[in-house]
Amino acid sequence: MRRHPLSHSGTTSLSCERQASSALPCLVFGACLLAGCTGGAANSPAQQQTRATQMASGPPPKVSNAPSPWWVAEAARLAGSRDFSPPETLKDAWERLDFIAEFESEVPEIEGAVVGLGANPGRFYILAVGFLKHGTASDFCRMVTANKLYVRLMGLWCIAQADPAAAIPLLRQRLKSRQEFACFPGGCCGVNMNEGEFAWQLLHDSAYMRSHTPQPLLSKDELDKLDQEILKNPSLEHLHKTVGKHIESELARKRLGAGM
Repeated sequence: MRRHPLSHSGTTSLSCERQASSALPCLVFGACLLAGCTGGAANSPAQQQTRATQMASGPPPKVSNAPSPWWVAEAARLAGSRDFSPPETLKDAWERLDFIAEFESEVPEIEGAVVGLGANPGRFYILAVGFLKHGTASDFCRMVTANKLYVRLMGLWCIAQADPAAAIPLLRQRLKSRQEFACFPGGCCGVNMNEGEFAWQLLHDSAYMRSHTPQPLLSKDELDKLDQEILKNPSLEHLHKTVGKHIESELARKRLGAGM
């Protein structure tokens, strides 16, 4: 029996309708997912507010794992001192420095971390710790250009701690200064030195007056070259004795090491 041509096309049309009807729920579900209408929870007022808050506050802050500078803990340790504690603000530090510099004698005195019979930190050291905590490298560079020697010494010491790279050219510039002061780097005994010697000490050891392992700002070869340049320079004669003693001490140490 011949099948009517329309019978085949009718069967095909019915099959397509069934496939379309079975695919419709999938399309509707996909559209709901795209529109965020799954149960209405994603678009609740509370969640919308949360998303808005997160977008407004920006990404979470990054947590730094870098250790704090040594003077942060040192300032906290010295905070309980009865006689003289570190300043609590930068303004306080400047006021104290101005007061000391104003009434300081023509030959000022500076003291390190462990001085006197009680092995206590000196006034200069405590004030410097306060400046390191609250100040910046630009503050210390400004001190180095001050007219008062006490202020310049504070700036040189602080910049050597806070920014060694910036300190090197500043310390080199101050090598020529002959202005004198009394320095008590540690213990009960003080020494008379000039500003040039102080700058030289910090180049060889930025931890000078802290009673710590020496921390030179230059390499051994650079320091040796610097010392030779100083000895050859007549305008730096005020440093020759200090540099000469240092070189003799280094040679004696080498001979002692070779003989052991």
